[in-house]
Amino acid sequence: ANGAEIALYNKPVERLIEFYDSAQNSQMMPMGLRLYKKNGELYYELDMNNNWWVSGFTLKDMFKKEDLYLEGDLMFPNEDMFNAFMASFEPVALENGIEYVTNGLIVSFDW
Repeated sequence: ANGAEIALYNKPVERLIEFYDSAQNSQMMPMGLRLYKKNGELYYELDMNNNWWVSGFTLKDMFKKEDLYLEGDLMFPNEDMFNAFMASFEPVALENGIEYVTNGLIVSFDW
């Protein structure tokens, strides 16, 4: 299968094991994604909607991960949540070559 997902998870600081909880419905926020073939052809798109998990998978074609390109957008409900996300996301983005831009409380990334 080919696909992509964006999801919100959290883990209490005092939890010692790497087990994350899904966000609660009250924590949902607008998010969307677009998956492209490396040649620029749009494979599928999931419009911005209120979610805690957005995913799309298909069995119609098979590609190597190197042949796909993901664009995603997250719109945070407040500055505290935005800042908490960015504090965790920025080091990961730098380490993994994920390009991103911010516009207000929106983070858009390419991976």
